[in-house]
Formats: sequence, C-alpha cells, structure tokens
Amino acid sequence: MSRDTLKILAEKYQIVAENPLETEIMPGGEHKSDHNVEMARTKAHQAAEVAVQLHEILEKMDAGAPLAAWMVTHVTQSADMLQDVLAKLKEETEPEVEPVKDESSWEEPEGDQAGGYTMGADGGVEGAR
Repeated sequence: MSRDTLKILAEKYQIVAENPLETEIMPGGEHKSDHNVEMARTKAHQAAEVAVQLHEILEKMDAGAPLAAWMVTHVTQSADMLQDVLAKLKEETEPEVEPVKDESSWEEPEGDQAGGYTMGADGGVEGAR
C-alpha cells in the first residue's frame, strides 16, 4: 500500500474512533441509531456512482464476453436489495390513497334504488322519488 493510501485509511479510522455509532438493537433485530439515515444516504449515493461506472464498463463489453458468475450474483443481489429498501420506504413514507373506482365498472341502480331521477335534454335532473 502506498503512503497516501495508508494516510487516508488512518484518517478514516480516526473519524470512526472519535464518532462511534451508538446503535441499539431493537426487538425484531432492527437497529436504532441517530446516524442510520445519514449513513444510508451516503451509501446510496456511493452505490449510484458505482452503478453508473459499472454500467459504462458493461456497455462497452460484448454481450457474449465472459463475466464471472459471482459478479453477476453480486450485481443482481445488490439491485434486488436496493429495490426492497426502496419499496419499503415508499410504503412507509407515501400516504395511502384509496383507489378510485373505474367509472366503466359502475352499475346504474335499479328499481327503488334508482330514485326515479333521469337526465333531462337540457342537462338538468328530472323526476323525483
């Protein structure tokens, strides 16, 4: 390892030593930490940058070029796990909206339920109960 690499690693470990993550494991195995969102945001950004670089390299490769099975597995699992997290966060953060009933599936009430009202030629409502 070069001297510069060692210096960078030493600085990173110093930061970690000075600011340890205080993590509490909750029932069900969930971790409670004040740093989780910040850490996930940083790692998501890193994953996006790496994914773009990886995609650029793969785009230049011939479709029939050899690619180790472990590489395909890692890319697939990473994408699947990120999609799982995204789906769960969307579920938790987006407001629930009741689906709107498709008008084409509405049925006109019959008999007493119809209320005896009809649409007049002028657009007005005619009839009464």
